[in-house]
Amino acid sequence: MTEFFIDESGSMTNESYKDFPFFVICIIRVIDKERLKKRFKRFISSNLNELKKIDTKNKMFSNNKFHELKGSSLTKEMKMKFANYICRDNLFEIYYIRIENKNINNQLYSNK
Repeated sequence: MTEFFIDESGSMTNESYKDFPFFVICIIRVIDKERLKKRFKRFISSNLNELKKIDTKNKMFSNNKFHELKGSSLTKEMKMKFANYICRDNLFEIYYIRIENKNINNQLYSNK
């Protein structure tokens, strides 16, 4: 069975597009679930102390236990380190939709 993970980032709004220029939907298609899971866990365990140190808003850890990797809590260096580590060996595919908020037609919002 193929697994997909979907997440969004930003806000879909043409009223404040200067603050939120893009709305992005990302879809990840997992190719090798077990190897990807092991790679993710290895990254967390090998960078645990550094992740705790940069988690100043307590978004990634709860009661000193790892809960979730949050891109908004990572430094640029840690994001690059994670990307370089996790993106080896074609364990997943990435698809995305990027919407430029300043180009959204107001009719989109009226049709719920």
